[in-house]
Amino acid sequence: MDRINLLHLKTSANIGGAEVMLTYWPKYLSKEKFNQFVIFAEDGPLVKIIENLGLKVACFTDLKGVKGITLLPKLIRFIKNNKIDIIHAHGARVNMWGSMASILTGVPIIATEHGIDLWRHSNYLFNILDRFSAKVNKFRIGVSQAVCDMLKKIGVDQAKIICIENGIDVDRFNISVDISSKKRELGISERATVIGTVGRLVEQKGHRYLLEAAKMVVNKFPDAKFIIIGDGPLRGELEEQALNLGVKENIVFTGGREDIPELMAIMDIFVLPSITEGLPLVLLEAMVSKKPIIGTRVGGIPEVIEDGVTGLLVEPANSGGLANQIAILLMNAVDRKKMAIEACRMVRKKYNAKSMILKYEAVYERALSKTEN
Repeated sequence: MDRINLLHLKTSANIGGAEVMLTYWPKYLSKEKFNQFVIFAEDGPLVKIIENLGLKVACFTDLKGVKGITLLPKLIRFIKNNKIDIIHAHGARVNMWGSMASILTGVPIIATEHGIDLWRHSNYLFNILDRFSAKVNKFRIGVSQAVCDMLKKIGVDQAKIICIENGIDVDRFNISVDISSKKRELGISERATVIGTVGRLVEQKGHRYLLEAAKMVVNKFPDAKFIIIGDGPLRGELEEQALNLGVKENIVFTGGREDIPELMAIMDIFVLPSITEGLPLVLLEAMVSKKPIIGTRVGGIPEVIEDGVTGLLVEPANSGGLANQIAILLMNAVDRKKMAIEACRMVRKKYNAKSMILKYEAVYERALSKTEN
């Protein structure tokens, strides 16, 4: 039997949760059944990573925006030249042009929705195109029940919606780290308590509320250090905010990093202050790293965090709530450890990347099945 030629379409080639998740396909999808190709809508560090994992990669710059229509002939040629059997769009924007290519080539397309994007509240044109894509998609996958509920709300046929929760490479975070050395690398004293977060420095990640919470926390715990891992358009604004709040000396902006497991290891508490989310991989990574978790009650986060058992929940955009929960954990080492162990056990059991890819493999086979057409 000939192998199935699978084409992934991905908007971003930068390092982030949804982007790193793409690395699980070359690792875990059956090589006996599938050949895989990737088209990114931009160049970036993920291109080389995916190439090194053995996949054929191309960059179609601007495929993610309105100019993507000018690249449609090029996309169609790629699909025909490589005899693509199925298209998998990762994200709503590349799904728009992938869906048009699907109509013009007859190649079926599925799409994964990785989050609940802020643009859905204001971008009328993209919402129209998104609804058009939903009619073309064989299946629309949500990475959490909250995302699936959002897909239903915007009019996606419920029969097409499938929930496949994100998974992670759990063994990647089972490492030994010299904590003192890693702290020194970041200019953090050995006695300092470390509260950390990981994510793109963009509005939806809610970093400004964490900085406001940091001011309240350091008033009670002056040795507390906050490490903010990631980069993005708001970095300068956030650094200025830390300065204006008088907590600059307690905040470490690391920029984008590839040593996330090592940085997780030095954290005493992990905080995810997001305004919107799908099912963030970094939350699962922190949990499997046996870190006590504080997350906001948005998207798929409450599906993962059982309040008081595997972590603590606060309302979004609530800096006071974040500060209170951080203080609670700082004062209760026993509870911190208990929640961290329970969270790790839960993630290892339920959110494994290998199991996730097997579910996608079944969806590909369904999409190609004549009985589904």
